[in-house]
Amino acid sequence: MGLPNKIIKRLGINLPEKYQWLGSAILGVLAFLAMTLLMWGVAQAEERDGWLTAASTYLLVERNVDGQHNFCSVSADHLTSNLGADVTLYKRGWFEWHGRLTHHSCAFGPDAPDYNAVGTGIVIKFVRD
Repeated sequence: MGLPNKIIKRLGINLPEKYQWLGSAILGVLAFLAMTLLMWGVAQAEERDGWLTAASTYLLVERNVDGQHNFCSVSADHLTSNLGADVTLYKRGWFEWHGRLTHHSCAFGPDAPDYNAVGTGIVIKFVRD
């Protein structure tokens, strides 16, 4: 059982196993909207150098290319869902330092243990005028 279904059970909602993906999808969309509203406060009206200059959220559905089922307990489901936020912690010209939070899970089937990640990285932007 993945994190979204644990939250749904805590709320006292018991969905049959074949409909648990629907509860996860609804909770995922609500979390995406909440994160988008939070990130809206970080975003700036124009691109500039400095601290906390931009933010974005994402909600993706992907298919594993190698056919492995990292996030699904049912081997027939190849789709993975990803929900997350990316914040530009610092920007100076072409250099950006980002922070990211990502939740991975099975898109439609029952989850294997979730994979939640917090990370940081460097982004180099190539812009042509």
